[in-house]
Amino acid sequence: MGSKQTQLEVLERVQENNVKFVRLQFTDIFGALKNVAITVEDLPRVLEEGMLFDASAVGGIACHLQSDMVLRPDPTTFVVFPWRPRDGAVARLLCDLHTPEGQPFPLCSRWVLRRVLEEACGQGIRFLVAAEAEFFLFQLDDRGHPTTVTHDLASFCDLTPVDLGENARRDMVLTLQEMGIGTASSHHELGPGQHEIALRLTEALQAADQLVTFKFVVRTIAQRHGLHASFMPTFVRSKRFRPQPRVAGLAGGPQPSMGSLWRVGAECGRTPFCRRDTEACSGCDRLDQSLGELL
Repeated sequence: MGSKQTQLEVLERVQENNVKFVRLQFTDIFGALKNVAITVEDLPRVLEEGMLFDASAVGGIACHLQSDMVLRPDPTTFVVFPWRPRDGAVARLLCDLHTPEGQPFPLCSRWVLRRVLEEACGQGIRFLVAAEAEFFLFQLDDRGHPTTVTHDLASFCDLTPVDLGENARRDMVLTLQEMGIGTASSHHELGPGQHEIALRLTEALQAADQLVTFKFVVRTIAQRHGLHASFMPTFVRSKRFRPQPRVAGLAGGPQPSMGSLWRVGAECGRTPFCRRDTEACSGCDRLDQSLGELL
């Protein structure tokens, strides 16, 4: 968890923003975001001790011998939801999963990533990530259920009146920025109803936190626009598509992420694989080849 001072800062921000409920958010082994809500009266205790809960039905935990888990909030992830009423506001804290004995749960994705990053840092390496998140926007039926009908028939980098998602995409970007998540760009993607919002380069753990928050925000804002946002790698056919190498008549919903390795404390622009006497990076070539074999 964060320092005592950081916990005090969270409590101060709770009071300043008139927060009444706090969602303790975490992800299961499949990356799905979950939460348990508490009132602010319980927040000081939870920040200090964590919160015990029955996680037996959570994906990736049900098969584990230990079903009781402790949610350990990370105070640095505190943020108020901009779309909720300011009177009686709602905030969130991302959490790590621990066992009742106080040990990190081995299937907690945040802990696994943090451990790997600490090992890399011990070798003088920083890992930065920038995600280019793509998603589809679908219409809802009369009962408010998602359909497979996209909300427009626009294509790559189209604009209004063909791109009908500009307003929703704008609200998504503004909401993300208000929550402290930097965006680099946004545009309509190749497929009908397909959009992309690129996030800025940041530390890997923060990037992972931002990405799960991003999906939550996009789905929420889409719903407020009467739409359903899907991040599934769904393929949507369109007669308007011209065959291209990437899609060959079909548009998928990939999740491209760009990773960047840097020396800890090194001069700007210096990666662990670059030699000082030349711009050629044989180490980078070997890394690309190794990653290609793994993929």
